[in-house]
Amino acid sequence: MRLRSESNVEASIERLPLARDELPSRFWATSVLLTLELLSFGLCAWQLRSADALSSLVRSNELGPGPERWGGAGSVAAIATFISLVVALAALTWGRKYACLLQTFVLRCAPLLVAALLPPLFEWRAWVDRDLSHVLYVLAVVLATKKVFYVALSAPAIDQKHCPECAKVGGHLSRLAFEFRTIARALPRHLPFFIVLAGVIGYAGFFAYFTIVHHRNALSASLDMGLEDNLVWNVLHRGPLFKSSPLGGPTASHLGFHATWFAFVLAPLYALRQSAETLLLIQAMLLGGAAIPLYLLGRRYVGPWQAALVALCYLLYPGLHGSNLYDFHYLPLGPFFMWFVVYFVESRRWVWATIFIVLTLSVREDVAVGLGFLGGLLLLAGRRPKDGLLLLLVGAGYFLVMKGVVMHKAMGGSDAFVHQYKLLIPDGDSGFSGVIKTILSNPLYTLSTMMERQKLIYFMQIALPLAFLPFRRPIGLWAAVPGLLFTLLSTEYPPLLMISFQYTAYWSAQLFPASLLNLRWMDQRVREGVHSAAWRASWVAALILATLTTSYQYGALMQHDITMGGFGRYHFGSDAADYKRRADLRLLLRQIPPMGKVVATENVVPQVSNRPDAYTLRIAVFDADYILFRLPAGQYEREHVLEAIESDTFGVVAESGEFVLAKRGHSTDKNAQFISRMGGHRYDRHRP
Repeated sequence: MRLRSESNVEASIERLPLARDELPSRFWATSVLLTLELLSFGLCAWQLRSADALSSLVRSNELGPGPERWGGAGSVAAIATFISLVVALAALTWGRKYACLLQTFVLRCAPLLVAALLPPLFEWRAWVDRDLSHVLYVLAVVLATKKVFYVALSAPAIDQKHCPECAKVGGHLSRLAFEFRTIARALPRHLPFFIVLAGVIGYAGFFAYFTIVHHRNALSASLDMGLEDNLVWNVLHRGPLFKSSPLGGPTASHLGFHATWFAFVLAPLYALRQSAETLLLIQAMLLGGAAIPLYLLGRRYVGPWQAALVALCYLLYPGLHGSNLYDFHYLPLGPFFMWFVVYFVESRRWVWATIFIVLTLSVREDVAVGLGFLGGLLLLAGRRPKDGLLLLLVGAGYFLVMKGVVMHKAMGGSDAFVHQYKLLIPDGDSGFSGVIKTILSNPLYTLSTMMERQKLIYFMQIALPLAFLPFRRPIGLWAAVPGLLFTLLSTEYPPLLMISFQYTAYWSAQLFPASLLNLRWMDQRVREGVHSAAWRASWVAALILATLTTSYQYGALMQHDITMGGFGRYHFGSDAADYKRRADLRLLLRQIPPMGKVVATENVVPQVSNRPDAYTLRIAVFDADYILFRLPAGQYEREHVLEAIESDTFGVVAESGEFVLAKRGHSTDKNAQFISRMGGHRYDRHRP
């Protein structure tokens, strides 16, 4: 019985055996398909052999000196055509005897048609500074892959009844299938979970190691690594609520910017080793560990193996890598707790669900928005609709109270981060209320601010690794709302549109559960007979290819040459310059008391932020007792240093490599040489 939703390709495949008068036309078509498959495979091999010149070929149509390189492509085409012609002539000669085998074989090999398109996807040099071309090319290859896998998996089975030769082959295949099923049944039932667990451990170890090394190399920043480290230190030592001196001085509070009550949860772990490195380790563990609740949730929806696949795709997700490399932030920690909430709600473990709801709300105020939208996702998908509605109300209510009342008051009646939407603020308004007015009253203008090249690239980099699977049904549009509100609506604020920052969590927290729900829906359609298993399997093949290709180009696990963390390319590991910088800085840090007030240059603040007061030099000197700056100094840092040492308020204590330490009230004998080196001048204090 034919399936109602078969594609034109599948419908055109007639049942075998073929009649004698059908053989010529049918086999010429088979010959053409075989030619294309052989040609694609040959070109793939030729590109791999010429891998050193592939980037030049893609970027500028230059393959390098010597005609033999282009001749290789011609030889591949000639050989493929010759083999196909020989096969076609042989088929016409022997006719019916091998008809079933040949046609089925060629159809099953349809995925070879995309082989020639794959090598450029794993050559990062070909796509440097060409992100739009890359994502569009990946999209085309992913769509083609989905189609050819559908054709291959929809091919008719070998007709063993009417073809003796096919019966022999079919017997061998049946025995192989039986052995495969036997082996599969013998595998441990929890093997998918152990695979995911191994992936989580590998992920956490990889990112913990490299982010800690990056920090030790004095490459992390005051905002946000030093800011968050100082906040947790003050929480542990019972300082003022959410005090964060790198943010703005001795009385600065972070509450007006973000309500990160989760710092109180981190404090006991931070007490074991009071350093920014502890936060980086925890971050790597929680970001990688989110694959575990994602797997547990997926196991309830689609079974263990598909759940493991989605969990591994999450660990390879390039947006996750970028946010993990960029210092420490609370926002990417949200999915770990949100997905556990959904899992416990699905399994009706209300005590654990309540605990994780509280933990989710404590992470950050905008994480509550993600929790609310996940509840809405359960509501729209028809899974625990009452519980989903409750999560939606809890998340929305907490965000509105915290952002609109508590944090608004902490900011003295103003709104933090409203500058990220400045083109949506009408004249006469200064807060998010103005942004809302513009969105509701002038949707065409709002839409025009979203029609930007970078926003298209960003959205493709977010959705393409999942092969647009979350958007297979309308619930994907709901899952995209948090990302739309917090990133795509922004104006003239580049970090929100870069996958190397923490803001990708607005998307990933929703899109991965939506992918699981859509896979479940696909399974149901297959069981109902509306779609074939080949249709679902083709989506899985597209998902695997999309994840691998985008993770290679933009992620951190497959290549390190162009991996981004924050605004720039990430520096993995340590070289001789890094070790020297560490040693030089360590000499000066030993001269600062553990509780001394320090103002430091941007990349040095995280090295001294585990104390009550550690200030950012580009902001001000404040009441610091020590200045630890780097040469050459930035514009604002230079001004503050010169003001301090020219007025003889601070005296230079020591210099070590590129770092200089000055102390309040210290001898000023060395000040003159540093004033000269920094291009300053000593004020004439006797001038009237």
